[in-house]
Amino acid sequence: MFPILCAFNAHEGKTLTREFLLAYGWGLGNKVSNNVTVAILELRVLLSKQPSLEIVAVRGKGYQMFNKSKWNVK
Repeated sequence: MFPILCAFNAHEGKTLTREFLLAYGWGLGNKVSNNVTVAILELRVLLSKQPSLEIVAVRGKGYQMFNKSKWNVK
């Protein structure tokens, strides 16, 4: 889960594909995409304590984390 958070931090504001997150978090040889789903779910639970940060699914593309306070979104 921590490598996925690092990936979002390193690529702030960008949509990251499941494949990219899988390779970033578990290495290029891993093909179990359920790992990404579980990690995103766990991160969303942790980030619920920090309401300014949110991970959203971008349909057909992947996931994006953004800082709502930076964009004045409520």
